[in-house]
Amino acid sequence: MNKSALLGAATLAGAAGALLIGASTAQAARGGLQEQPLSCNNGQQITVLTNVNNSSDMGGWEAVQVVSGGSGTLIPTKFELSAFDDTTQTTIFEGTQVKGGGHGNHNQPTVTCSNSQTSTLAELLTPGDQVPPGASLTDQVTFTITATAVSQK
Repeated sequence: MNKSALLGAATLAGAAGALLIGASTAQAARGGLQEQPLSCNNGQQITVLTNVNNSSDMGGWEAVQVVSGGSGTLIPTKFELSAFDDTTQTTIFEGTQVKGGGHGNHNQPTVTCSNSQTSTLAELLTPGDQVPPGASLTDQVTFTITATAVSQK
């Protein structure tokens, strides 16, 4: 399906990202910061403290602090986002954002961590968003965010 015909990846990514971080069960409001659990490719299950405002001066590329399951800071270099309608078995969108055109922290070892959350399409949309063709507000949608990051101890 055509991304623009569905919702526009930016709108849904923002809404779904807010849901993933904002509705996390390990939530802790700390002056605009919240906890987000992640599973990493090195076998670690960690929780990071993230800024809920991704439109800050860093544009969503700011470092996050590991608050459980490890220690240190993670500096993101790549984000992969996807939303899959489990009800209709349709990909709503998928996209990748790479820091510095792939040159951000490119000479340092990285770890890849991800989190998925399933909710209804209605919970992902904001007022005024259009429902993708063939979908309904009650459809179950899985939003996945995967981040590749440099680990600083």
